[in-house]
Amino acid sequence: MGFISRIRSQYSQITYYQKFFLLCVLLESVAVIIIQSVGLTSYDAEKEKISHKLLSYYSILFFIAIGFSLIFSVVIVVSQNLYQLFTFAIVILVYTIYAIYEIITLHHNPRIIVLFIIIIIFDIIYGVIFYFLYRDFSFSFFNIAGGTPIMHELYRVWSIFTTLIQLDFMVSVLLLIAGAFFLLRGNDPELWFDVIFVVSNLFYLWFSYISVKIEKAKQAKICISLSFIQPIYLIVKMILILVQKEKYKDIPRVPVIMMLLMGLIIRIVLLIFFFKAVKNFDQGLKGRLSNNVSTDMISTLVDEDNDTTSSSDQDKKVTKYDAGKESNQESDVDLEQSDEKKSQSSYSEDKSSQSEESSSDDGY
Repeated sequence: MGFISRIRSQYSQITYYQKFFLLCVLLESVAVIIIQSVGLTSYDAEKEKISHKLLSYYSILFFIAIGFSLIFSVVIVVSQNLYQLFTFAIVILVYTIYAIYEIITLHHNPRIIVLFIIIIIFDIIYGVIFYFLYRDFSFSFFNIAGGTPIMHELYRVWSIFTTLIQLDFMVSVLLLIAGAFFLLRGNDPELWFDVIFVVSNLFYLWFSYISVKIEKAKQAKICISLSFIQPIYLIVKMILILVQKEKYKDIPRVPVIMMLLMGLIIRIVLLIFFFKAVKNFDQGLKGRLSNNVSTDMISTLVDEDNDTTSSSDQDKKVTKYDAGKESNQESDVDLEQSDEKKSQSSYSEDKSSQSEESSSDDGY
């Protein structure tokens, strides 16, 4: 089954509540982007407490985060992962805190008031939808994990691991964009080091996911040994931002440091569940995951390769079966011919014995 066919098959299995959830995320994202864009174009630096440049940094990071929330909401519905749903609830809480921050900072701006009201309305809607999504995802959890407590624990670790992988991926991309556009300028060698490091980290996350997905212990141990590099990088970056104040004076210091802290916490928790996931190898979860519908784009591509391999193996089996069947048919024909020869020889022997008996009777 191709990638497009898988997407169509998964979309046909989405419930009305899940479609309504995706629609709400899309509508809220569009509304927030429009309001923020209007605020940037009609900004008056003399009336506001922060500079237009700093507000632009905040807004761009916010737009990127909204784009990730859209992608993440689709992944949540496709994978039906309970822990991704809980994570999305935390993301909604962060957006609400950001809206409260803007209300406090720019309380006299009508645009901020409208933005705050929209976010609160959608928060209430999400609170209602999450109940039905939790019910659907719980059924999916038990459908995949089965009824044994051991398998529940294995699948719980796997679900949290994949959620942390996706969060780490999002934070890495945000850091890449922030480093390229906000932190450093020109031909600063630190910029290129940051870009190379973050891009390498994206490949590392993909390789880590695949190694756990197909339960390859050697590859997983290599990934675990490399997991300690990013925390060191994030700590060094935070120290540089705090110490070299002149170099980083034009950046939104608080959001960037919070992003670095978030990446550090996510990587530490990811490393903990990485150990647990490797410990759970060869206990039956791999078979259940392979029998399940793909849970995200990476899974879809991996499962598609597995399907190609399995189909080729099936073709080989069918070819062997056909060859065996033909040989069996040939052997059956040979047996029939030998049976005919035996029957003919026995018939001739009976006939000769009858002729001998008749000749002996005549002589008598």
